[in-house]
Formats: sequence, C-alpha cells, structure tokens
Amino acid sequence: MTTLTFGEKLMLLRKKKSISQKKLAELLGIAIQNMPRYEKDDYLPKPEILIKLADIFGVSIDYLLIDSHQNPEPMNILDTELLQLVKAIDNLNENEKNRLKNLVKSYLDSQRN
Repeated sequence: MTTLTFGEKLMLLRKKKSISQKKLAELLGIAIQNMPRYEKDDYLPKPEILIKLADIFGVSIDYLLIDSHQNPEPMNILDTELLQLVKAIDNLNENEKNRLKNLVKSYLDSQRN
C-alpha cells in the first residue's frame, strides 16, 4: 500500500466531496492561495484550520497528519444531536469507550433479530 501525504489526502477528500479549492478556502476563512500550497505539501495549515478540515470532511486530525493506510469513509451523520454525542465519545477514556461500544453492539444485534 502506498502512503499518502497530507496534501494528497486533502486533495482526495476535497475532490470526493466535489468542493473546489476556492470554496474550501471560503469555508476555512483563508486566502485561496493557501489551498495549492497545502495540496502540494509546501506547508501545513495552522491547528485551527486542521480542526476545521477534519470537521468538514468527517475525518480525524490524526488521519490528516499521520501516515496511514486507511481510507476512511467520512462520517455523514445528519442528526445533529447524534453527531454531538459521537463527538463527545472522544472525551471518554478507553475503558468507557469499550463499554459504550459493547452496549451499542448489543443493541444493534438485538434489533437485527
């Protein structure tokens, strides 16, 4: 598997969502000139821009920055209350996350039967 750079990941995510560089720059509140620089890996965005990018594309900042072979499907949760709950899970410790995962799995399994 090949490893993608930040810029390559950004370009793939942007194209997958059919967002132009100009539109993404507007959503981020940055100058359009920054977009090609990001996508060519000339430099990385500031942390606040990384947070916005992760939110726009429904991926983690880790995915954007760290060499990863994963090709995540961006989350597309339309229920805003559910989305807030999912985001809050990141604040739990690993034990709490595992208990919650098991609870959700059990519930989903019971609904399939």
